This record gives sequence, C-alpha cells and structure tokens, in this order.
Amino acid sequence: ERLAIEEAGVLVESTRVAANLLHVSSETALDTATAVARRYPYLDVRVETTLHHLVLAVEDLEGKGLGGKVNPPIRGREDNEALWRGVADGRISWVASDHACCMEAEKQELWPALPGFGGTALLYPVLLSEGHHRRKLPLTRVAEVAAAAPAIAYNVYPKKGTVAVGSDADLAIIDLGREEVVTPALCRSAQDHTPFEGVRLKGWPETTILRGHPVFADDKVSSDWLGEYVGR
Repeated sequence: ERLAIEEAGVLVESTRVAANLLHVSSETALDTATAVARRYPYLDVRVETTLHHLVLAVEDLEGKGLGGKVNPPIRGREDNEALWRGVADGRISWVASDHACCMEAEKQELWPALPGFGGTALLYPVLLSEGHHRRKLPLTRVAEVAAAAPAIAYNVYPKKGTVAVGSDADLAIIDLGREEVVTPALCRSAQDHTPFEGVRLKGWPETTILRGHPVFADDKVSSDWLGEYVGR
C-alpha cells in the first residue's frame, strides 16, 4: 500500500491530474499519503478512508471466516486510531463506504474469495457512534466527510453536499441516541452477511429525504421515487 501510494504520487506529479488516494487503511499508508500531498503542494491530491478501516480490526475478525476479506485488508486497532486522527485533523478528506456486496458463499476459500462487502447503511451510524460520540468529532465534520467534501471534489457541489437555497433537498434526519447492534438484516441489503455483525452503534438515520421527497421513513423504504442523472 505504501508503494502504491508513492507510485501514484509520481504519476500524478507527471500528469498533473487530480488524485484521490482511496481506501487508505493503515497508519503507514496515511503517513505516506500525507507526505505525497505535502511533497506536491501545487497538485490536487486528496485522501480517502473507509468505514471498515476505521472500525474493524484484524483482532476482531480472527476465527470468523473470510467475510471481512477486502482490499486493502483490515489492519489493527492502532491503525484504526491513526485513521480517526486523520479524519479529525483534516489529513483524510472524506470517508467512503466502499459498498461492494457479495454473498457469504463467495467467501469460502481464501484466494478465490471475492473481496468486499456492503456498508452504505452504516455510513452515518459509524461516523456518529465511533466519531461523534466516542471521539468527540464535531457534527459539522461528520457532515463534511460524508457529504460536502466528496461533493466538492467530484464537482456536484452545491447541487449536492450542502443545505442551501437552490440545492437539492437531500437530508438525513438522525436519532443521535438510538442504539442498534448491527445485523445483516439491519443493513437492508441482499447480502447475507456483514463483518460488522455484533458491533453496537449509536446514532441512526430515522428519515432520508431525496430532493425533498422522503424515501425512507418509519423503517420502510419508499418505492415511488426515481433516480436522476447528476451532471458534473
């Protein structure tokens, strides 16, 4: 991972393109990404991490099968804490779910096992529980790393990523005190497993509003809304 980030830095400096150093998973990787960004201050280099690299540790998954296989792999608890520090101090630009569902049957043997798993439903619960409640991450920073920062980077701001006149009314109404233990069913996915199973999280969305229309409320997903192409 360190080598891949260094190689990306060389390519970005040569081509002068904007770069997202995605799925940063460890303290070493974050230090390397930070060094690359500082080495080329005239370039647009941003850093991303994922929910599972913030919360899951190899110690927690030992003996639980291959459900947590992902690229880069799950690291240790010290890496979790290093990444949270990066979220808090701004070295990490945003947090992604890396939502990539596959069934447990596809994760039976190590090398053929598909990497990845679902995570979108846990974006705010993880950021609120582990970030806001446990580590005092401000709610403004939660909104920034989940919505505003990626919207700006991918050029859909201010249509997306902010609450303002003229912007899409995309809102998540949160119950900060609601606690749930993660199960596959709670993730509302066809995926039949989750490496987050058994993790207790505090702070869950109660209602989701898309362009002013409620699409999730009262624990039910609406079926009468349509997606829309968003030009960048």
